[in-house]
Amino acid sequence: MVTKRKLIKIDDGVGIILPKKLLARLNAAVGDSLNATLTADGVDLTKAHANFDGQMKVARDVMAKRKQALSELK
Repeated sequence: MVTKRKLIKIDDGVGIILPKKLLARLNAAVGDSLNATLTADGVDLTKAHANFDGQMKVARDVMAKRKQALSELK
């Protein structure tokens, strides 16, 4: 699906309006968060998982506490 979108000014930032068809493909709705990942071809948009940030915080805490053990796994 190729769709041309125009960037619009929103307060002090910039936004983009996504068509309903694209939102349906992302399984996203108003209020959801999206992850934007840079790729060699541009940007990949995916729906963010609600508990991902919390899981990453726990993982970073464990990695910081077990830094020595993790370095030995190399």
